[in-house]
Amino acid sequence: MSRGARGRQRTAAPRRLGAAASIVVGVFIVLATVYSLVAPLFEAPDEVWHFRFITHVAETATLPTQDPANPGPWRQEGSQPPLYYLLVTPFVAPIDLGDVEVITRKNPHAAVGRAGADGNVNFVVHTARERLPWWGATLAAHIARFVSVLLGAATVGLTYTLTLEIFDESRTERARDLALGAALLVAFNPQFLFISGAVNNDNLIIALATLTLLLLLRLVSRGVTGRRLLALGVVIGLAALSKLSGLGLWGLTALVLFVCWFRPPQSAVRSPQSLHERLPWCVGICSSSGPQPSSPAGGTFVTGCSTAIQLGSM
Repeated sequence: MSRGARGRQRTAAPRRLGAAASIVVGVFIVLATVYSLVAPLFEAPDEVWHFRFITHVAETATLPTQDPANPGPWRQEGSQPPLYYLLVTPFVAPIDLGDVEVITRKNPHAAVGRAGADGNVNFVVHTARERLPWWGATLAAHIARFVSVLLGAATVGLTYTLTLEIFDESRTERARDLALGAALLVAFNPQFLFISGAVNNDNLIIALATLTLLLLLRLVSRGVTGRRLLALGVVIGLAALSKLSGLGLWGLTALVLFVCWFRPPQSAVRSPQSLHERLPWCVGICSSSGPQPSSPAGGTFVTGCSTAIQLGSM
């Protein structure tokens, strides 16, 4: 084989793998959409309360007011930072939500999380309103679920890009193989597919956490610039507006900036090479791209946490 032919073969392989990554994202969207269609509405963890937050914003153009003496239909989720709900609201606001009380009516006989002879595990009362053709609040719930699917797809794509940065900034075929494997690991995780097909603010914070890791790695491997710092500041700010756990990214950012500040200048553009240097970033992919535990303390750091804890324990 001639040198030119070998060069063309090396060039074609990364293109095929790039196309394969796009296919993985596409297949993920299909599978997560299937999950969103098959899983009964509001049977995912806290989904009904996340949805009632959205409908409240859509109907009143205001954020929920938390009062332990008079819990709203959003329960403790009303203390969550509002970005996810504000993102979804424009897609459901034009829809008539007058039947939301009907489709979110709690099953009085539910035994969720408790094994019993009756097997009554439905959290809400399901009716014929959930059947096709969708309309009203049912249609709004499925649209909100699809927005979550797209956020999950963003996480899969960002995982691919992040892994390329970790293993080889020159985009070799081996690096693309590893990146494709990481994307597959995230995309076909059943629990991630399930939560991506549900109305849940975890989907936004997971995507933003993955993007934060990518931006932090670029600071380490390519050097600190004003543009990169600005992008990072915007993303970690959005993360804090998505969920309280997003504040944890601020500490990680401070640590990385501390390392960049005291690192010798000649190492400013060196990507991680050895396994022990790559390991923390690999762990970061796994932790940021998986479903985040729902904390009852989701809300403003000082004023909302105690209220959310009281509501979550009711």
